[in-house]
Amino acid sequence: MSRTKRVETFLCAITAFMMLTSLSGMAGEAVKGGPIRVTVRHAFERTAFERMEQGQSLIVTVNNSTGRTLQNGWLDVKTGLAHTRIDIGDLGDGFQDVPVPLECSGKAGAYTFVATAQAESATGAVTGSCSFAWNLCNRIPARMPVVMWGGATFEQMAQCGFTHSLVWMDHLDMRALKDGQPIDFDQRFTETRTKLNETLVKGYRALGKMSPGGYLMSQATYAKYREQFASLGSDGTPLSAVDFSLARVQQFGFDAGRSIFNNVGMFPAVDLVLTDSEFRDHTPISYRPEARAAFRKHAGYDIPKGIEDNQRGLSYTKITDFPHDRVVADDDPMLTFYRWFWGGGDGGPEMISCERDGVKGDRTNLRGYWDPAVRCPSKWGSGGRSDLIGHWTYAYPDPLVMGLATDELFAMAKGGPSYQQVTKMTQVICYRSATTGPLPKDKSTWTEWEKRLPKAKFITIPPDMLEIVFWQKIARPVRAIMYHGAGSLWPSEPGGYDYTHPGAAPRLAKLTKSVIQPFGPMLLEVPEHPAQVAMLESFTSQIFYGGTTYGTMQGAVGWMHGILCRAHLQPEIVYDETILRNGLDAFKVLVTPYCGVLCEGVVRAIQAWQDKGGILVADEDLCRA
Repeated sequence: MSRTKRVETFLCAITAFMMLTSLSGMAGEAVKGGPIRVTVRHAFERTAFERMEQGQSLIVTVNNSTGRTLQNGWLDVKTGLAHTRIDIGDLGDGFQDVPVPLECSGKAGAYTFVATAQAESATGAVTGSCSFAWNLCNRIPARMPVVMWGGATFEQMAQCGFTHSLVWMDHLDMRALKDGQPIDFDQRFTETRTKLNETLVKGYRALGKMSPGGYLMSQATYAKYREQFASLGSDGTPLSAVDFSLARVQQFGFDAGRSIFNNVGMFPAVDLVLTDSEFRDHTPISYRPEARAAFRKHAGYDIPKGIEDNQRGLSYTKITDFPHDRVVADDDPMLTFYRWFWGGGDGGPEMISCERDGVKGDRTNLRGYWDPAVRCPSKWGSGGRSDLIGHWTYAYPDPLVMGLATDELFAMAKGGPSYQQVTKMTQVICYRSATTGPLPKDKSTWTEWEKRLPKAKFITIPPDMLEIVFWQKIARPVRAIMYHGAGSLWPSEPGGYDYTHPGAAPRLAKLTKSVIQPFGPMLLEVPEHPAQVAMLESFTSQIFYGGTTYGTMQGAVGWMHGILCRAHLQPEIVYDETILRNGLDAFKVLVTPYCGVLCEGVVRAIQAWQDKGGILVADEDLCRA
């Protein structure tokens, strides 16, 4: 469908919608009926506006139901801030729409827009009027977002100092997939628009949530979609995963995002949108013809034999004639394939990029956010073109894991677009199985919550851990902090995230109100502190030797980071790519935990840096060269 045709279709849909709502009185309250019926509405159901917004208007619909033409019609409009009269000429039988500019330069507060229409008939003047309640809201100055990644009431947000809560926006995925193009104004978003109006009035913002990739994964269980979109294993068997590198799939990501923009992109309350969280780390290698051709175009040869379905790498011990010194050539075919795959060949980064491009539209102040960005090998590109990348982290068993994952995000962002920034999330839940363990046999020793919730699986984070990881996050130049697990922070129905510690929410409130609210604007401007110690997370080693952290401390690499932090040697995490692009001259010390296999370029760079006095700290797993 051409752009012109789509605009015409969109305008027809808007007109039809306004005619329907004129009859039902959804937007404005008619205060006087009669032969002329007047209704007032915003084209996108907005009732809340920011001070000094430009280009806003309301649509006054005048319905002449007399069955004959009325002469010399006019509108008397009182917006609450201005009073104007608009000549509308003769009124034929039926509807007439009159756009009325809405001035937004007044003081914040609630206003009533009143429109009165009058025209002349053979028997005298005919009138009708309607009122429309609207709000003018203060613009919010610079502040650090504190996001509840989940549902929360406005009272709960105020209690803990949250600025944003999550709002689901996957209303049109099915239709966007079926139609193969973005969806324009749709009434399925009416409830969401009402929520966003209220959010703006209350002084908060929304983190929109979209997951067209997740939706497509669910649809891939059906034969018609499995054949179109499913990844193929090395033996040609369809897998339960979608091949996100397919152009049709990526177009769907854009269409779903643009559908959201077309419906709520004009609401200032939405300034962050989360794009398809938690799907990339499960992506298998696809042997579809399209994927094979894409790699062949990149490398000049087919996917190397021996890789098969091992997307997370292949131990060097299983590779025939692997170099004795465990140094891999920079152009090694297997290494080339894995660099391509985790650098975006799997299609995941481009999928979230297309979603981000669609949902942003022409808004520079709306940012696309993606997580968990470092649940993958240490290779640039995981966040695609996202404005913000993040990662969620459980505070146990060692709260310094928060600093590890945060530093890994900064390492990832150094290979992203120049505008890409880092945010960090705390899980305010704990897996009970990994913390408290089973119930004691002696029931007399059970705590209050153990008696109340003996089968709880997810419990509240201990307040002390919550505070430690808070400082771990803001010790780095993050641009937002986030929390997940509302059910564990406030009393809730049992069976999901359970509320087991009354001290967590007050502790978080104290931190946000004493630190983030007064110092947040300053923290948003503080640059990264130059480090003298670097710690290498080598992609080559992770692929052929192991040691990928996936953002956790479950191995030697994470433990080493914790050791350095406890020694007050704050490290900067570097990747193979960081060394190959920037060298190591900025550092005095390089720490290489579990770097059993390295590529030629990194080995040469390290040796040249050592020759200039650089200090290498290693363990017994270091590459033999």
